[in-house]
Amino acid sequence: MNFPNHVPLTFPHTATQHLSADCRVTGPGRFETSSTRLDVRVESDIQRLVDMLGQKDFSAREIMLVGYSDSVGPANSNEGLAQVRAHQVLPRIREIVPDGLLDNLTFTTIGRGEVSPIACNDAHDGRFANRRVEIWMRSIGHS
Repeated sequence: MNFPNHVPLTFPHTATQHLSADCRVTGPGRFETSSTRLDVRVESDIQRLVDMLGQKDFSAREIMLVGYSDSVGPANSNEGLAQVRAHQVLPRIREIVPDGLLDNLTFTTIGRGEVSPIACNDAHDGRFANRRVEIWMRSIGHS
């Protein structure tokens, strides 16, 4: 039986495995319900990334912007919303980073949807915590 509004049981394992050898650079930036507008915390996370990039050479690294959602609504819609949230962060990074600092970096945006919640989706505060974008870094060529 096909359940299009549910996350397959194998997906959380695959998603977690994909990030397991990577390094999370920032804490999660938050979003309001159904929103893709960046909040103050996302802005401070972007600035933290910019400051870090200016300190040493990260040209052999990939920066991954990983979006998440709460569990309200269909899983496939949540995954799409999470992807859009991750996409919203990249132009802002490019906007505030000094010229040349991003030239040798690879960026990837990933939407994980409601997979890997960091709080309970039964309460408003938990759902708010789960609507986030995290910035991760890994070595290029790492599988």
